[in-house]
Amino acid sequence: MAMKARDVTDTLELAVEAPGCNHATVAAELADYLDAKLKL
Repeated sequence: MAMKARDVTDTLELAVEAPGCNHATVAAELADYLDAKLKL
């Protein structure tokens, strides 16, 4: 299943809105996730 830019935006918005969120960790994990997806 291909990720769409809108999916990424929604994911980021949810992460940013999450209470007590570590934004740096979320950004790094999302980057790793996308990198893995693109290599499939």
